[in-house]
Amino acid sequence: MARDLSGELTERLKEAAAMISSARRVYLAGFRAVTGFANSFAVMLNCIRPDVYVIPAAQPTIDFLADLTPEDLIVPIAFHRYSKDTLFVAEMGKQAGCRILAITDSLVAPVARGADLTIPIHVESFTFFNSYVSLAMVMDLLTGLVSKQNKGQNEERLRRMEKYLDQTGQY
Repeated sequence: MARDLSGELTERLKEAAAMISSARRVYLAGFRAVTGFANSFAVMLNCIRPDVYVIPAAQPTIDFLADLTPEDLIVPIAFHRYSKDTLFVAEMGKQAGCRILAITDSLVAPVARGADLTIPIHVESFTFFNSYVSLAMVMDLLTGLVSKQNKGQNEERLRRMEKYLDQTGQY
């Protein structure tokens, strides 16, 4: 879990959920080992609010983010060895006046510099690789908090999605 299990983390999560809920568009940036987590987080958030995007590694970042506005939110997800692509996305968002919600391993991580809010997550493990169990939990908690804040809107959205999923036989 995150290094701080006190009320401060709870307040950070609530504030992060409010940032996600109030943004016009949410852009998730996760490259290399956290690419799959960024994609999963987008699927979760897209079930309960529109306009959540993952910045694709295969498309030029500048082209994808050229129309950022101060109403948008950038969520860079980066851990030790910090992808330069993720740092660039955060900087590009900051220059556009976007709010930045950094999810990283330290309040002083490079991606946290200049962020409006940072969620610190402990990812160290006994192996060469980071353990992303805490990241998955934080994504789940944030999705639940955002869902709670937009209960009426997301229930209707989920009903509509379920109808189409039934029609296409995807589930």
